Amino acid sequence: MPQQQGWNYQFASTQIYQQQPISFAVPKISPPRFNGNAAKFRNFWQLYSLVHNNPNYTNAEKLAFLLSCLEGEAKQAFEGYDICDINYQPVVDLLHKMYGQPNQILTALYQQYDEVPKANDSITSIASTINQLECYLRQLNALGINAEDMGLQQNYTKKLPNSFLLKALSRRSRMNMLIYNNLCKCL
Repeated sequence: MPQQQGWNYQFASTQIYQQQPISFAVPKISPPRFNGNAAKFRNFWQLYSLVHNNPNYTNAEKLAFLLSCLEGEAKQAFEGYDICDINYQPVVDLLHKMYGQPNQILTALYQQYDEVPKANDSITSIASTINQLECYLRQLNALGINAEDMGLQQNYTKKLPNSFLLKALSRRSRMNMLIYNNLCKCL
């Protein structure tokens, strides 16, 4: 091996230091499903976009995959489209118009947030209710809605049993500052 002038060590062959391509299997992701629930559209589209943005698929292949992901109301809305390149973009545009408009998504999220059933006194029921409420609040927050909005907080506390709220209040120094994240700490 050649010696570098002015230094007392030798360099190893450059072949040892060449980067070798690393190969690993990417886990298969189940095809996303969409039933027409606007509250679930953003999540569906994020997963489906892996196909939508892939230039290796023809539009006909993308359309076939997209239609296979639809179920229920959404599937019925798109029955009758021939699987061909020319139909892909109109179907995508209509899907976004029907389910992907921000006001539709917000309305669906608020409605489903309101429909979370009130918890009973069991810790399992309380945890389940809080998890459901938190899920909707994260989605609303991602759309720019302040999750600490007074109306959302009031609805949150209405979903929890009074015995739990009293216990939570007794642990707080300022009762009026009780919001959903303080409730979570009490579990």
